[in-house]
Amino acid sequence: MSLHRVRGIFVVPDKSIETSIALLSECDVVSYTEFRSGMSALPSSASVVCWLFCPTYDAFDIASVLQARGFQGALICMYHVAADPKMIAAELAMVAPKLDIKLVQTDHFDKTVLSYAMSIMRL
Repeated sequence: MSLHRVRGIFVVPDKSIETSIALLSECDVVSYTEFRSGMSALPSSASVVCWLFCPTYDAFDIASVLQARGFQGALICMYHVAADPKMIAAELAMVAPKLDIKLVQTDHFDKTVLSYAMSIMRL
């Protein structure tokens, strides 16, 4: 999956964090606080992109909010390391069965994205 073509919103831990991920240029950047409080509009036919795990939220938090709002699009969860991605995807599907859940490993991304991913994990 190429994230160059993703349209929608990218939920970041904190909007003040530098989010210079050029490959997500089609996404609007939204902080988790804005997303959770409903201050950001959900894309009608696009995707919500988030980190699988980070200190502010995890994908289960995002999936729960999306489920509660009736969103039925794609939830794309980016991760650097996960013990069993298939099991995590199955558990996410149980939380939000109407979402199209995709897990994307960031290991093959360019160094800028990997640096950003690692900084997110260390917050």
